[in-house]
Amino acid sequence: MAQTVMTNLYIPAYYQQKQISMNAMKRKRNGVVALLMMLTLSLVPLQAQRYVLTAVAPEGSTYLTLSPSDSVILLTAASHQYAATVKTNLKVNATASQTWCGTSLENGTLNISVPANTENDVRETTVALTAKDGRNASIRLQQLGLHPQVIVAERAVSLINNDTRFTLTLAANTGFTQTLPAWVKQTGKTADRQTGAVCYEYTAEAMAQPGLREDKIILSPEGGTPVTVSVSQSFEGYPRFAVMCDLHFGNQKGEGPLVKVPQALRHLLSKGSIDALFVCGDLTDGGTQEQYADFKRVFANTDNIPAGVKVYCVQGDHDNYDADGHENFRTATGQPLDQFIDIKGYPFILVSIRGRRGYDGYGNTEREFLKKSLARAAEDYPGKPIFVFTHVPAYGTVYGSCAGEGGWGSSQLTDILEQYPQIVLFTGHSHFPLGDPRSISQNVFTSVNAGSSTYSEIEPDAVDEGIHPDQYDRITEGLIVQADGNSNLEIQRWDTYSNEEILPRWHVTAPHDGTAFTYKDRTGGKAPWFAETDRLTVSDITEDGCTMTFPQATDDEAVHRYVVEITGKDGRAVSSRTCFSGYYLNSRQPKSFTMTFNGIAEETELTARVRAIDSYNNESAPLVSETFRIAAYTPDPDTERPTADLLDVVWDSNGEATDISEQNSTITHGTELPVMADKASENGHVPHFSGNSQCYYRVDYAGNAAMKTAFQNAFSLETVYTPDNLSNMCVLSGQENGFAGIEQASGGQICFYAYVGGGYKILKSNVTATAGETYHVVATYDAAAGVTRLFVNGKPAGEMAAKGTMAFPGNENAHWAPHSSLPKSGTPPLKIKVENGRSAAYAGHLSKGLLGI
Repeated sequence: MAQTVMTNLYIPAYYQQKQISMNAMKRKRNGVVALLMMLTLSLVPLQAQRYVLTAVAPEGSTYLTLSPSDSVILLTAASHQYAATVKTNLKVNATASQTWCGTSLENGTLNISVPANTENDVRETTVALTAKDGRNASIRLQQLGLHPQVIVAERAVSLINNDTRFTLTLAANTGFTQTLPAWVKQTGKTADRQTGAVCYEYTAEAMAQPGLREDKIILSPEGGTPVTVSVSQSFEGYPRFAVMCDLHFGNQKGEGPLVKVPQALRHLLSKGSIDALFVCGDLTDGGTQEQYADFKRVFANTDNIPAGVKVYCVQGDHDNYDADGHENFRTATGQPLDQFIDIKGYPFILVSIRGRRGYDGYGNTEREFLKKSLARAAEDYPGKPIFVFTHVPAYGTVYGSCAGEGGWGSSQLTDILEQYPQIVLFTGHSHFPLGDPRSISQNVFTSVNAGSSTYSEIEPDAVDEGIHPDQYDRITEGLIVQADGNSNLEIQRWDTYSNEEILPRWHVTAPHDGTAFTYKDRTGGKAPWFAETDRLTVSDITEDGCTMTFPQATDDEAVHRYVVEITGKDGRAVSSRTCFSGYYLNSRQPKSFTMTFNGIAEETELTARVRAIDSYNNESAPLVSETFRIAAYTPDPDTERPTADLLDVVWDSNGEATDISEQNSTITHGTELPVMADKASENGHVPHFSGNSQCYYRVDYAGNAAMKTAFQNAFSLETVYTPDNLSNMCVLSGQENGFAGIEQASGGQICFYAYVGGGYKILKSNVTATAGETYHVVATYDAAAGVTRLFVNGKPAGEMAAKGTMAFPGNENAHWAPHSSLPKSGTPPLKIKVENGRSAAYAGHLSKGLLGI
C-alpha cells in the first residue's frame, strides 16, 4: 500500500547522479542506480561505477576531472553564481548550450553565471568542457521557472544486492506531497546552503527472499504537474561459494588427478546452489601446457562444473615451475593473475604467487595489488567480511603454517593482512587435512585452510609413519561458505573423496572487527577419552616381540595420534611407538589398531599402555594391558658373518678411507679429517669426529647401478659407533629429501629414516644411547615385505611398515655419506661427535639370525 507524505517548501539544490550499490555511505555512495538522462560523458571506463563525472588517466598522461557533485546542478528561479572545480593538465574550453548561461574558466575553477528565470517553465542548459586531445565532460543544469514545479535529478532508482538506502535530490518552488511504496520510508534530508539544494534520504525494507520488486515515487507539487521516479529493488541472495586447492594436474599419486579432481568437483558442487568456485593455486604439478590441458578438459566438462558456477583461480608456486608458467596459467584460465570481484555485494580478492617457493614467492606486485584492493574493499563494503584467496597461508596462522609443522607459511603479506581484522583468508599449499581443528585460526584476522585435492600430509615427527600416513593419497577436500543477512558466515568442510561432511561446521560471526573471534587462543577443549569397556590387549608373544590391539578413542573434535609404550616393572619405557589416528579418513577411519612390537628386551614383567592425543596435545587417561613377559632371545652361535657387498669402509692412520667391498667405490672427504683413535678395529683405525662441519666422508652412488638397485629393493646398513653426546646426529646416512639413514635423535634414541611412499618413515628403536657407550646398529629395508627393521647390539630393536617406493634425493649428484647427512654443497647440517668403528652396506635385508654374531 502506497503512503503519502506532506512536504514543506525547500530551496532546491544540485545533485550529482551516481550509479551505486550503497556499500559506502561515508563517500556518498547512495545506493542509487539512476538512468543518466541528464549526464553525458566521453571518458575512460568507470571504476566500479563509482564516480560518473570522472576521467582519471594513468599517471603521466592527460586527464580531465570534475568534482562528482558538479555533474548535475538544480537551481531556483533566482539568479545564481556557481563555482565548480576542474582538475586537468590540458587547455580546456568551457561553453554553454544556451546564451543565458555564462561561463568562464580560471585557475581550475569553472564559474557559472545564471540570471533569474522570469519565464513560467523550467529551463535547462549543458555546460561542455572540451580539451584539444578529445577529452570532454559536461554539466547538466536546470533552473525552475515561475509556475509551481518540482524538479528531480533522478528518473529511476535501482537498489541492487538488497541495498536499502538511497537519495533523491530535488528542487521545488512550492509545497509538495510524496507518495511512497509501502516498503520505502523517508528517513532524513539535507539542504545545501550554497544553492538551497535538498537531498532526501530514504530507506527500503530488506527483501527476505531473492527476487525483484518495482514501484514508483510520486512527487506532487501544489498546483503543479506530478513527477514520477521509478524505484526497484532486487535481491539475488547472499554469497554461497566453494573453495578448493592443490589440484596438481600431472601428479599421479593414488588414482591421479584425472580421477580424483572430477570426483571432488562433482561431490562438492552438488551441495545446493553455488555462485562461484575458487581454486587457491597449484592447479598443476609443474605449470606445463600438457598439465593445463588436463585442467581445462576437466573444468570444461559440465558434468563436473554445473552451469552458472563461475570458476576463479589463483596461481600457486607449482604453477610457476615451468618457464612459461605465468602465460600458461593465463591462457588456460582466461584470467589475470590478480583479481577484485564483487559477488552479491561482497568483495572477493584473488592474489597469485609469482615465485617458485612458497615462503618467499610474493613480491612487490602482489603486495601493491593486495594493499590497494583491501583499502578499496574496506571503504566500499563497510561491516562486511573481505574474502581473500591466495596459495600460501600467512605464517603462524592455520595448521601447517606454524613452527614445527613443515614450514608451509609465508610472512611476506602478513603486515598488510594484519591491518584488516575483517579479512577471511583462504589458502592451501600445505596439503594438511581439514579435519584438524587448527585448520581455522583467528589471531588478528580469520585464516582458513582449504585442504588439498590430490593428497594429504601432516606435520613431521608427529607419528612413526611420517608425514604421509596410510591412504594419504586417497584424500580430497573442499569448503562451502554461506553468508547470511547479518554478514555471518557458515563454513562447511567436505571430504570430497568419500562425499561426506566433516563436522562441526565453523561459524565466523559479525561484527568483523576482531571482537567476535571464537577460533582464537584455543587449547582443544576436552581431552580424548576411551570408553569404560575399551581394552588394550597383548597377543602373539614370542621372543621376537608381541602384537597389541586397541580401539579408536573419542574426542570433542579429533584424535590426532596415539602413543603406545611398553614399560618394565620399574615403570621405565623399554619400547615406544606412535601411530596416526587416521582422522582424515572420516567414516573410513579405522575402528581399531593393531601394532607389532619387535626387539623388546626380555623382562620379568612388562605392561603396555596407550594414550590418545588430540591436535592440541591434550592426552587421554591411558588404557593399560595386563602384565606379560618376552622370552629371552639367544643368537645362533654357528651363524657366519655376511659379506658387505655394497660398501665396507676401512681407515688408515691418517684418516683416509677406502671401500674394500666389491664395489670399490671412491670415498671423498671434507676439508678436515677426523682424529684417528689410538685403538684399531678389524676395519683398520677408528675415526673420532669432533663436531667440525667440514669433517665428513661421502660416497657417490648416483652412477652405481648395483647400489641403486639394492637401495630400491632390499638393503642393510651397519655401523658401530660411540657417541660423545646425545645430540641429533646422522651416523650413517644418505638423507637429503630422499633415501635412508641411521640417525641418533636428540636425546639419544637410535632411529632409522627411510624415504618410502612419498615421505620419511621413521622407525624409532627401543634403545636410547648413552654417551660413551658403543652400539652396533643394523637397519634393514625390505621393499617386497614393505617393512624396515632395526637391530641394536645383535637384538631386534624395532620394526615398522614402510610400503611404497624408495625415493632418492632430487639432485643428480645424489651421494651417500658414511658420517653425516650432506646437502649438495657438501656441508653437513648436523655436526657429530662420535667414534665410528664400522660403516658398511649390504644388498638384501639381514635377518635376526645373521646379526647374532
